[in-house]
Amino acid sequence: MLAVCCTGPSGGGLIRGRGLALAALLPDSCPLGKPMRMARPLEQAVAAIVCTFREYAGRCGDKHKLCQAELKELVQKELPTWTPTEFRECDYSKFMSVLDANKDGEVDFVEYVRSLACLCTYCHDYFKDCSPEPPCPQ
Repeated sequence: MLAVCCTGPSGGGLIRGRGLALAALLPDSCPLGKPMRMARPLEQAVAAIVCTFREYAGRCGDKHKLCQAELKELVQKELPTWTPTEFRECDYSKFMSVLDANKDGEVDFVEYVRSLACLCTYCHDYFKDCSPEPPCPQ
């Protein structure tokens, strides 16, 4: 469990875990906090997932959920390599309906993380039979 240090309009607070502060892992641009030490790559990845969601969520209403426009912007800006250039609005609607497990018309953090887990699983399956080192030229 991570300790989460957030500073918000009410002054924020600290939720303690195993002595590790999430705020210490976050980039300067993240509203959650400021880095205090060099984080490991996986710690940076977790912080990036949280910060990216928080950056896009709430523009259309609920600050803990992504509406379709927010999801579309997030995907286009943060995953440009994974977004087909020919994606149409109806494609985003279909993508939204797949991610929106509870069918409330928005994607909450859990639904967002599930989608990233699926993307990670796809990448793992795609590369699992690849050699860890490039072959030596002969």
